[in-house]
Amino acid sequence: MRPSYADIAPGTPVAALLAMGYDTVEEKLDGMWVTVRFSEHGMHLYTRHGDLKTTIPVQWSADQLDELEPTVLHGEWLWGTTRSAGAQNHGDIVIFDCSANPLGDLTANTYRERRAMVDTAIETIDRDTVTSTDCYHVSTVPQAWEWVRGGHAEGLVVKNSLAAWGEGIGRIKPSVEMDYVCMGINWSDCHVKSVQGGLWIDGVLTRVCDVAGMSDLDRESIRLNADAYVGSVFRARGREIGKNGCLRHPQFAGWHADKKADDCVL
Repeated sequence: MRPSYADIAPGTPVAALLAMGYDTVEEKLDGMWVTVRFSEHGMHLYTRHGDLKTTIPVQWSADQLDELEPTVLHGEWLWGTTRSAGAQNHGDIVIFDCSANPLGDLTANTYRERRAMVDTAIETIDRDTVTSTDCYHVSTVPQAWEWVRGGHAEGLVVKNSLAAWGEGIGRIKPSVEMDYVCMGINWSDCHVKSVQGGLWIDGVLTRVCDVAGMSDLDRESIRLNADAYVGSVFRARGREIGKNGCLRHPQFAGWHADKKADDCVL
C-alpha cells in the first residue's frame, strides 16, 4: 500500500508546518516510486500498483539473505524520468521507508523507528547504488526549497517522525502555468478524455502535450462544441516546464479567451 500525501503550498511558513505536526523534511527526487523486496536471486523492484518492474541480480551471503528476505523497503528508483536520465546517480535506489524486517510488520512503528531500520537494511545490502534519503529538521525547509528552485530536486516531503506507516506525510512541489493552442480533442468512447496542447516552435504549430483535468461542465461544453474549441487558447497548470514546452503532470486550468493562438510560442 502506497502512503497518501497531503499537498502543501510552496512558501508555507515553518511555524505552520510545525503546527500541522511535521518536524522533518526530505528532498523529493525525480524517480519512480518502488517497493523493494529480496530473495536469493537479488533485489526485486515493484511499482506502486504491485507489478514487478525489474529484478537486479545480487549474490547474497547467507547472513545477508537471512536479514533481507523478510525486509520490505520503499523508495525511489532513479530511472527513466526526465531529471534522472542524465544524472550521475542514474539507476540508484534511494530508500526512505521500511514496512517490514526480521522483527516483523513495522507499519505501527513510528517513522523515526522505521528510518533506523532503513539504515540497518542499507548497511546489510552494502551496495553503493542503494542509499537513503537525507533527512533534516523542518526548520530547514526555506533553504531546501532553494535547492528545488535550482532544479536539483522535484520537490520536498515533510513528515511527522512519530507517525505510523502511511500517516503524517505532506509534499511541497512547485506549480507553474502555461498557455497552449487547442489542436484537437482526445476521446474515450463519446467522452472527452483530454485536449491536445500545441505551441509554435520554429514557425510550426507543434503538439507537445495532452491535458486532462477538466471539470464536468468543461467536458460537456467541449463535447457539444468540439470544433469551435480547436484553435482556441487554454491554460494548463503543472509541476515544471520541459525543454519542449510540455508541462509535467499538466492539468486543465481554463480557457484563455483574451490570448491569440499566435502568441503561444516556445
